[in-house]
Amino acid sequence: MPIQPLSLGKKTFPNNLIQGPMAGYSCAPLRVLAQEFGQPAFCYTEMISAKNLAHQKNIERRFSFKDPKEGPLCFQISGTHPKELSRAVERVINFGADLIDLNCGCPVSKIRKKGAGSKLVENPDLLAELIRSIKSVSQELPVSIKIRVDSHLPIQYSKTAALRAQDAGIDFLTIHGRHWTESYDVPCRQDQIAELVHLLNIPIIANGDAHDTASTLNLLNNTGAAGVMISRAGVGQPWLFNQIKKEALGEKFNPPSQDQIHQMFLQHLSGLIDLEGEKIALLQSRKLIKYYERQYSIKNYDI
Repeated sequence: MPIQPLSLGKKTFPNNLIQGPMAGYSCAPLRVLAQEFGQPAFCYTEMISAKNLAHQKNIERRFSFKDPKEGPLCFQISGTHPKELSRAVERVINFGADLIDLNCGCPVSKIRKKGAGSKLVENPDLLAELIRSIKSVSQELPVSIKIRVDSHLPIQYSKTAALRAQDAGIDFLTIHGRHWTESYDVPCRQDQIAELVHLLNIPIIANGDAHDTASTLNLLNNTGAAGVMISRAGVGQPWLFNQIKKEALGEKFNPPSQDQIHQMFLQHLSGLIDLEGEKIALLQSRKLIKYYERQYSIKNYDI
């Protein structure tokens, strides 16, 4: 599968590369940089609690603000109550959502204990009910779920959940190639992603181990997926999406200079200051700098 336009529900995007969601990173300043230098099909927000969206009047700008300079944006929601999810979707549509995603892949224990995130695939009846609730108010925006592959155990939660989600009306599905118990040092299971591509009749977005042109094309070719989600590899190198698009066509890509990368970092920091204030932004910059400096000081950083 090449780099090509991507149709999801009633929307078509000019390419099939997506900037994925990451807790602590995927707010507007990162997404603006991705749009300016990389032009992915669309970006994701951080995961947002449906309970907070349903019951809190004021939502932190980090989670609710969509910058006018951004491209299309998918709001990712986490929850287990149909009424809360429908109210949450109504709110994020008002925030400017272009797509809606229900998180079914988060491995964090406090999320799983609530029955949400990756735990949700173990309850396909509830999952189908939640999707129908989202679809009832989504105003024809593309709706998806993001899941993970199954473990080596015989129980195939993800396949069952994917089929039920398709029947409930999702427009596409994203699957991360690691089980929720596995860390980044475990290789992505491309075979399980390929199984879902053949099993379902909706577009599948593959996620995991895509960090450059070769690995992205490898993931597309080995799975037959309609697109690729790139998450951590896009932090600190927002040009990556354009690089992949150009190199996939056999064109030469000239990477930015170290000075240009430093200017991107300062733009990112300035955006965080505008969004959350100087104190919080400077604290966040400590974890950002390693990504912007990876070309010069960090090699083979885990993605």
